[in-house]
Amino acid sequence: MQVVKQEVIKAGACIAFFVDIMTSKPDRNAPKIARILRESTAKVIVVMASGADFLIVLEELLRQNVTGKVWVGSEAWASSTFLSVKRFQDVLVGSVGFSIHADQISGFAEYFESLNPSSDLHDPFIKEFWEQAFSCKWLDQDELVNNASLQPCTGKEKLGNVMLKLDFRLSLNVYTAVYAFAWALQNLHDCQLGKGQFEHESCTNISFFQPWQLLYYVKHVNFKTKDGNHIFFDAKGNPPPIYDIINWRLGCSESCPVGFAKLTLPGKPICCFQCVRCPQGQISNQTDAVMCQQCSWDTWSSFQQDKCIPKAIDFLSYVELLGLSLAAISISSSVVPLCIVSIFMCHKTTPVVRANNYSLSCLLLLSLFLCFLCSLGFIGYPQSEMCLLRQVAFGMVFSLCISSVLAKTITVVIAFTAIQPGSRLKRWTSVKVSYCVVVFCMCIQLSVCMVWFSFSPPFPEHDIITQPGVIIINCNEGSPTAFWCMLGFLGILASISFIVAFLARRLPDSFNEAKFITFSMLAFLTVWISFIPAYFSARGKYTVAMEIFAILSSTWAMVACIFMPKCYIILLRPDMNSREHLMKSGRGQ
Repeated sequence: MQVVKQEVIKAGACIAFFVDIMTSKPDRNAPKIARILRESTAKVIVVMASGADFLIVLEELLRQNVTGKVWVGSEAWASSTFLSVKRFQDVLVGSVGFSIHADQISGFAEYFESLNPSSDLHDPFIKEFWEQAFSCKWLDQDELVNNASLQPCTGKEKLGNVMLKLDFRLSLNVYTAVYAFAWALQNLHDCQLGKGQFEHESCTNISFFQPWQLLYYVKHVNFKTKDGNHIFFDAKGNPPPIYDIINWRLGCSESCPVGFAKLTLPGKPICCFQCVRCPQGQISNQTDAVMCQQCSWDTWSSFQQDKCIPKAIDFLSYVELLGLSLAAISISSSVVPLCIVSIFMCHKTTPVVRANNYSLSCLLLLSLFLCFLCSLGFIGYPQSEMCLLRQVAFGMVFSLCISSVLAKTITVVIAFTAIQPGSRLKRWTSVKVSYCVVVFCMCIQLSVCMVWFSFSPPFPEHDIITQPGVIIINCNEGSPTAFWCMLGFLGILASISFIVAFLARRLPDSFNEAKFITFSMLAFLTVWISFIPAYFSARGKYTVAMEIFAILSSTWAMVACIFMPKCYIILLRPDMNSREHLMKSGRGQ
């Protein structure tokens, strides 16, 4: 202590007082020391004492509420565990001390974490250490029943977190000391006669040597450990004076605010951590949260990530621009087939209407009217009934539409062929044949839908994966195979209609509409083939919007290609809608 005083004065500092700590009960002077410290204006207090002695003074300082001092401690107490006791924080905050150097021992962390009572059966100390480390007891079944309040050891506890709480300064010294003795023994063993360090340059026998002889070699070791630390002793037998300067503070890291969680830093004390923001979908609503809490499936983290808020619900709604626009197009488009029906009814005796199968044309226009309206079933909140209705309506209405087109095409071909002399197809020109084609095709599609809805019907689905923070509500087809079978059947009908109409495109225009059906089916197939990649690439409500767009586009293709030319003749070219023009056109062809 005298050396310290001399060095302090030499450095130009002032010593306000010097007092010895008496710890024996008769001479204990802790209250006096606390009073001196409280009354003194000195701010920096150097304490050279053992941890046990200083703890007695510390208790008295706490009782007398002595704060605002900066403590400088010796290695005897600067790293003591009582410095981290919460009730001493106001007294000791900001303390500085010298401590024996601590360093990592190569391979020791891996060895320490691998320790386990079940695998180290021959280690007599492992169970005792385990009980101290985890505050538990090794109990047999009877002891466990009789001592229900005791925490039993299981052997499954992890030493990783315990290692952060342990001070391995002493372990490093023991490790270095063992190596120093090992090097001393090695040098003693390697001594050569005539080059020894003792009288007459003699050596000693490794099996029979005096303690002072080994001590000589210990004092003269000079080596580096595996971690690169240089170990040697000076003339007085002291190792290199390497110390760690320790600064005690209230925390190694700043407090983590809400929305963040503590992440322990590897190899650091448990109070040293990093604040990391909670991932999306997780929150922390308190400071210094150990971990983030996962929001429930229907909620999402707020912007500050301090609370869970209900997720936004997304579906194709009538109140948004996209849904409202599609609904308006659907309703306004549905008026067109009705207008065409009224035109046909007013002119049903004219040659153009009669030549194109009035009753079947009206059935086709009715189905086109329903095709436009069925797209409305895809807009709005998807409920169980709506998911079923919109798919069956779509499948059946389009089957009615395409089968009517197919029936018209077949009727045109049969009608033209039946006028040949001696043709046996005259009996197939009846309108009943057309209706039979329509009914047959409808029955096949109905069977597909019934099997589909019996085994795996469509149902509402809450998609929380596609767009984080949003619940996308859509209709799951249930069975993708059945859904594509339904579309595939429509594709087959359209393909057959296209092929038949294409082969019959050169029939006289005055008696058939084959070329217009060819164009309509070509447009229909083009739209739905383009729909397939768009369906798989779109997500959420845009998948539904793509299907509505395909429905409206393909329906408009049939209206424009099949019926617009007839309306043009009826309304704008009445001269072409006469028996004389038809007969003249027929003779010309």
